[in-house]
Order: sequence, then structure tokens, then C-alpha cells
Amino acid sequence: MLASERTDANYLTTDFYDQSCPQALSIVQRKVDEFIEADRGLAGALLRLHFHDCFVRGCDGSVLVNSTEDSLAEKDALLNKGSLRGFEEIDAIKMELECACPGVVSCADILALVARDATAKVGGYGWPVFLGRIDGAGSVGEEVNGSLPERTDNYTTLVANFARRGLDAKDMVILSGSHTIGVAHCGAFFERLYNFEGTNKTDPSMDASLATFLKKRCPIDKPFGLMALGGTNGTFDTDYYQNLLTKRGLLESDVTLTSDPYGLEIVTKAVEDPSWFLTDFGISMIKMGFIEGTHPYGWRKHCAVIEPREK
Repeated sequence: MLASERTDANYLTTDFYDQSCPQALSIVQRKVDEFIEADRGLAGALLRLHFHDCFVRGCDGSVLVNSTEDSLAEKDALLNKGSLRGFEEIDAIKMELECACPGVVSCADILALVARDATAKVGGYGWPVFLGRIDGAGSVGEEVNGSLPERTDNYTTLVANFARRGLDAKDMVILSGSHTIGVAHCGAFFERLYNFEGTNKTDPSMDASLATFLKKRCPIDKPFGLMALGGTNGTFDTDYYQNLLTKRGLLESDVTLTSDPYGLEIVTKAVEDPSWFLTDFGISMIKMGFIEGTHPYGWRKHCAVIEPREK
């Protein structure tokens, strides 16, 4: 079956391409392996693309679309510009799939498969990927603000944001665990480091030795330096949660997870039982992957371009 022939997210199946493109999954996995072996840091970036896609207009590949002279696309919106990468790798995967099975595999499905394969490549567990998504009809940068969680969001705001997409508080805390292979610009936590609540002081809840280290790595005049949100050389593990329990989290949206009793319970359980976290991360990713696109278009030949419909 072609992705353009399905009509709603409830149709997604794990065997969607078994007949129309049986080599699709192996092609994606092989390419992801190649990319991450060349650049391990791509794992977090590729996983992030799927998340940023699904939270704006649903899982429809709209985050991949280029801006035009008349329209600012999602990838160039303020919250995304300069913080997303992996577009060239997605294009390369799409090109190989088009050579093998022209007009079959959607860009949205590529993002879902890549997220799973990238996670597994760096130590995470795999999960069944349900397929058959329709690519979106547009990409509007203005829709990014208010859709994506922000680095200063508190626990209540995060829970409400995820709930609007059919995800619960547990999903929110579990999916935040993807930050274990994530990075952030130094400027993303400057307020905590240099001007907490407008006091020109460091956030007292931050571990003192971490604050000293960060000030050396992230001087106030260099906001674009990068820091890992986890700490195990890009391995998908529970180090991120361990950092939260020892006051070594970086972003406000990270440290807030332990401010709520239920959030603290999930964080603690993840540290105590890493296998439980790795399994449940896959379950939450499956749920997120069912967020249906709100502006369906059909199959796109080029993920970065929305071609005019044939009349």
C-alpha cells in the first residue's frame, strides 16, 4: 500500500510496507547506522526531528519542509532555527527509498523509523514502529510557538502541553529522558547560571560544582557553546535522570520534573530500573507517533518541498 492511500492515524500498522516496499526498513536502518557511526551526535538530532515534527501539526513530516519567499516554515521558526539538524541525512534516506520503491514511503514515516533506529544504535531499546502516515500539506513557522514545549516551562505547563496531544504526565517525563543524548546551547540555561530570577546570582538549586564547571565552559559572552544534557558520551541511558536527582540538570524544563511528586517518582524509578525506562520510552514513542497530521497532503517525492497537486 502507498502512504497516500491511507486515511487516518488509526490505520497505522507495523507491516504497512511489507508488500509495497519490503526493503524499506532495512534501507533506513542501514543508512542510520552509517550516519551515526560517522557522527554519534546525530542520534539525538534525528530523534529530536520526530518529536518536533509530531508536536506541530501532528506526525506529518512538516518539520522537513523548506521555507519559501512567501512562507516561513517550521524549521526556520525561532524555537527551531539553529537547533535542528539531520535534514541532509533524511534527504539521503528518502532518495535511496525513492530509488528502491518510487512513490511509496512517506517522509513522516521515515522520521518515525529513523527515531527508533537512532535510539537503538546508541544503546536504547527498539520498539515496533507503526507506519502509513500521510505527509502534510504545509509547514507554518508561526505554529511552532505555543506547540513545542519550551526550556522555561514548569511541570504543570509541560503536562498540559503533552495532554493536548493525547500524552499523559508519565509520557512527558519518560519522553524527556531523550535528553540523555541531547545537547543545549549555553544560553539556554544562562538565567539559572548568571541571573536566577533577576538576582544576578546562580540558581541555588544547582549543584555548586556543576555551576563552577559550567561558568568555565559557558562564559556569559559565549551563549552559543554546546553542553550535553546527559553525561555518558551520547549513550541512551538513565544518566539524565541521575543528574536530576543530584541537582545537575541544566534546563528549567528538566529540573522541574522532580518538583512534582509523581514526576519525582518516575525519575527515581528510571534510575533504579533502567530496563523499565528503556522499555517504557518505546511505549511512549509509539503513542507519540500516533498523533495524527492535521493538514494531510499525501506522499511527497522530496521531503523539503511540497509539490503542487496535479490537476
